[in-house]
Amino acid sequence: MKILIFALLLANSTLWGGAQVPGMQNLGSESFLERSEVLSSLELWVMEDQKQAKKLLLREYLRCDDPEIRVRLLALLERSYFPIRGYVGITMRSTLWDQFGRLQKDEDQLGVRVTEVGKGTPAELSGLRGDDIILKINEWEVKGDSDVTAKVAAEIQKYSPGTSIALEVLRGEKRFVLSLKLGVLPVPSERARALRAGNGSLGGVLPGSLLAEIKEFQNWLVEKIEKDRKNLIADRRL
Repeated sequence: MKILIFALLLANSTLWGGAQVPGMQNLGSESFLERSEVLSSLELWVMEDQKQAKKLLLREYLRCDDPEIRVRLLALLERSYFPIRGYVGITMRSTLWDQFGRLQKDEDQLGVRVTEVGKGTPAELSGLRGDDIILKINEWEVKGDSDVTAKVAAEIQKYSPGTSIALEVLRGEKRFVLSLKLGVLPVPSERARALRAGNGSLGGVLPGSLLAEIKEFQNWLVEKIEKDRKNLIADRRL
């Protein structure tokens, strides 16, 4: 259904020859179902051509006066801004530390310990569980101390969504391999909301790398808004 709507939106727009966001007029629909379908279709469109989508969405965002439509455009604009990367759907910590941040002197395991598995994520679908220890991602051995979670995230995000990866896992005394098909990494604001809502081991504290991504997008958008404001003032003077 989503693919069909996406095709119809493209067919009814002049996106490739002109400069329109397909289905833009439906973002303000009073029907929740229609809005949801259009947003889902637009997300597919954004991932098909992020560069073009970012340009057109920014133009619409800067010219739109409806606050509700602006919020929807903002979500799509954030998706167009960040590269599309692979996604597992877990939170984790180094095996060198316990859940209270205390050093485990007797802990001799390598890898990262899974602290939470998101519902409906590739991790849950693969059979990964909380308290599992990930030892390898394909042939890459998980090593590191305080920076190991960042290294694992970077390794996973090297792969495109839809790629199948092999995770070597330790569960209790049992060591085995899980096959996992990567999803699409949510944009920073979505990941932040999920972490805050989870109230799990992070206690509402967001990773520094995630905060940096959120700030990066905000700074970029503020810069574009300010540039547009100055251009409008200059046009009026002419």
